[in-house]
Amino acid sequence: MNTPVPALDLSGTRAVVVGGNSGIGLATAGALLSQGCLVRITGRDPATMDNALASLTPWSDAVTGQCFDINDRVQSQEFLDAIRNEWGTMDLLVNCAGISRRAAPQELIDDHWDEVVATNLSSQFKFVRDAYPLLRGHQRAARVVLIGSMTSIFGTAIGAAYAASKGGVVQLARSLAAAWAGDNILVNAVLPGWVRTPLTDAGRLSHPDYYSRIDERIPLGRWAEP
Repeated sequence: MNTPVPALDLSGTRAVVVGGNSGIGLATAGALLSQGCLVRITGRDPATMDNALASLTPWSDAVTGQCFDINDRVQSQEFLDAIRNEWGTMDLLVNCAGISRRAAPQELIDDHWDEVVATNLSSQFKFVRDAYPLLRGHQRAARVVLIGSMTSIFGTAIGAAYAASKGGVVQLARSLAAAWAGDNILVNAVLPGWVRTPLTDAGRLSHPDYYSRIDERIPLGRWAEP
């Protein structure tokens, strides 16, 4: 995890990083903490959460973690209720939650398609929609950042559901930005390229030939680190 970023005073900013217990989400949490944010990270796996919090020990007084499944509406609402009770409001929401099911399109089963679209797109919409009351009414603009992917632009032979869901994230961000600008909520999508994360490492193990071809297309000859 590479956390050094240019100095930016975000002292007092209350940030939630969904999927912040690994990969890009964990690196994002570290960067925000280094700039003075109060951060709560989320994830599904308790062991992964423990490791994430251990890696953020330098900011242990400013970071907390909570495990829940973003696809579970009850758990998601309980999380938002806890934020409302503890913080009263939310200044920044970064949604990094995402999964992939790798297979050629003709071999991708319905359940795997539905699972990926539910986690990567539908849950992002429902969560940010339900977080809207916590984001609106700020004196300075609240921020929402949705993590998309470059595969939403150029596709991927073994990740149709992933690429399609991330394309939906881009359009969701545009729609939210248009709808909520008047509420002083700034919404953006970030589309990472090839980044080493637990998600992409799993793909490298399951489809080594495909990922070797990706390596050959990267001018620097290596993937980015979060």
